[in-house]
Amino acid sequence: MDMKDALIITGLGIGVVFSGLILTNLTILLITNFSRWAHPGKREPKGPSALKRPADPAAEEKTASPEQLAVIAAILEVESRLRKSIADTRFTFRGSGR
Repeated sequence: MDMKDALIITGLGIGVVFSGLILTNLTILLITNFSRWAHPGKREPKGPSALKRPADPAAEEKTASPEQLAVIAAILEVESRLRKSIADTRFTFRGSGR
């Protein structure tokens, strides 16, 4: 085998690999966009503004108080000590810093 044959085989190999990658990418795009093409009237909103807010103000997410965070941290510490398999591990719980 001379250098010309080696270069042809190398080029064909690289071409096969990249064409496979392109076909895989096109297949993934086809699968992900199929619902949009199948049902053009139904559009799903995108982005953070598309998140639906709960109608009930009591259902909104609330931040935990420092006392609640301390209780959660204590419970997690007890659980980690009860289930500790390695003697030198340490569990660290950090609140949101508020």
